[in-house]
Amino acid sequence: MSRLLCLRLATLCCFCASFAAAGRQCNSTDLIKHTYWFSQSEWIIPPACTSLRDVLLLEMDEAIAFSGALKQHTALTTLSFGWDKRRPWEQGAQAFAGALANHTGLTTLHVYRGLGDQGAEALAEGLRANTKLTSLDVSGNAIAAKGAVALAAALKDNKVLTTFALGGNAIGDEGAAAFAEALKGNTVLTTFNAYRNEIGPKGAAAFAEALKSNQVLAHLDLGWNNLRAEGAIILADALEKDVKLTTLDVGGNEIGDEGATSIAEALKRNTVLVELGLDWNKIGPEGASALGEALMTNEVLATLYVGGNEIGARGAGALAGALKSNKALKTLDVGNCRIQLEGAVAFAEALESNDALSALDVGGNELGVQGAVVLAEALKSNRALATLNVYRNDIGTQGAVAFASALTVNKALTSLNVYQNDIGSQGAAALADALRSNKALTTLDVGENEIGNVGAAAFAEALKSNKKLTHLILESHTIGDHHFQHLSLSLDKNKNLALASNKHKTGRYEPTSQVEGALSKCGLTEHEVHFEELGAESLGDLSLLHFADIEALSLKVVVRRRLIQCICKAFSKSDREEAMRKGRICEHYAQEDKVDL
Repeated sequence: MSRLLCLRLATLCCFCASFAAAGRQCNSTDLIKHTYWFSQSEWIIPPACTSLRDVLLLEMDEAIAFSGALKQHTALTTLSFGWDKRRPWEQGAQAFAGALANHTGLTTLHVYRGLGDQGAEALAEGLRANTKLTSLDVSGNAIAAKGAVALAAALKDNKVLTTFALGGNAIGDEGAAAFAEALKGNTVLTTFNAYRNEIGPKGAAAFAEALKSNQVLAHLDLGWNNLRAEGAIILADALEKDVKLTTLDVGGNEIGDEGATSIAEALKRNTVLVELGLDWNKIGPEGASALGEALMTNEVLATLYVGGNEIGARGAGALAGALKSNKALKTLDVGNCRIQLEGAVAFAEALESNDALSALDVGGNELGVQGAVVLAEALKSNRALATLNVYRNDIGTQGAVAFASALTVNKALTSLNVYQNDIGSQGAAALADALRSNKALTTLDVGENEIGNVGAAAFAEALKSNKKLTHLILESHTIGDHHFQHLSLSLDKNKNLALASNKHKTGRYEPTSQVEGALSKCGLTEHEVHFEELGAESLGDLSLLHFADIEALSLKVVVRRRLIQCICKAFSKSDREEAMRKGRICEHYAQEDKVDL
């Protein structure tokens, strides 16, 4: 036996021993790589790895070697990899397609960059023959119409794929038409994501036609395309038919009042759709009023996102009025809609009688102190609302005191977000005092509120007796080390509590508090977004994320969209412009007039 072979076997045995536990999640650092004097590479995937993430292939021989390793490792069920898009990919893609075609274990595949049309065509060949893959994500791969046509053709033959995501590409109307045609005969695909793909009204028409015959597709994401009112009207017509779609996202398509009104009319007759994304669509009071009217009779829609539309107080009044009789809607997002005090009053009145709504987002709406006071008063009698987001509303100390008073009697609210509201130390102290008697709240975000040492001391004292709170988000540079130490002692008494601060670390808290603070202001919790998966510990890190990084996370469509919104809103205008120039994630989110900074 050669010395080289002995060395290889010894290395492999060592790794096999270290990966003895079955079902291990691995990443690129776990791979065993051999490069020989004649430049041939061999990769070995440790036997215990069932999930392999973040593999970046830089050279052609690496792609071929990795594909060879994949053929041998049939225990792998989940794979995430990317290709250096500056280099030719065709041969590597063909090698990978060959490995994919007959792989008997892989069920989830995410190619996070570098495919292009040639790579997509090769991948399509592997997809035709594969009989195990159920989830494929090729988002952010610069796939145009040619690659989309190839993948769509493969979809016609594939009988196992249930989830297909290709957001952040450029398939256009031609690619959309190809996928729509494939969907007509497909009997297994339930989720299709074509987020941000330059799809216009013609593409919308193709999907609308496919929906009329497809009986299995439940989730369709066409957010941030170019549908406009024309495309919305076409989709609305399909929704009136006997379609099976339960989730539709058309946010960021500038459908305006005309498009919103058409969809609202469809909602009066649709009995299937439970989740609808209409945020950042240039919808005004007229469109919101139409939606409110539809909610008066619709008995199935459970989640509605209309955030980022200037619906104003009149639009808010229409939606709030519908809540007085609607018993189906559970989640309503009207953040950044300029509803102001009058809108707050309308929602407060609705909350006094509504016993169905469980989550309400009214953040960024210029509610002011009085807006907070009326909402807080409504909480005293409301027994259904579990999540309330009032971030960035200038509620001040008085507003915080009002919410604190409500918390002493409210037994339903589990999450309260008052991020960036200038509540100060006195407002924080009032909220802390309420925690002494409140036994329901599990998440409280008081980030960027200048609560200071006095506020920190108040929370430290309250947490000695409160064992219900699991997440306290501070994100403030105004707390001294001494006072934070007292606050962190609460962790010893409450083993379920996690503190978030961008300045301090504690034994059980991984310090991504800047990230948590930025995300939580839009109502995102670690139950929806596993913060550690972002690989970011600061807002600066977040700005470097690519759209594909977000697509890589296992998120619901609407959660992913809100995550992108929150990240971009976390930066100053100049930071955001810099991120856009670099082609980072904010470029994929919105134009200047779609973000309320």
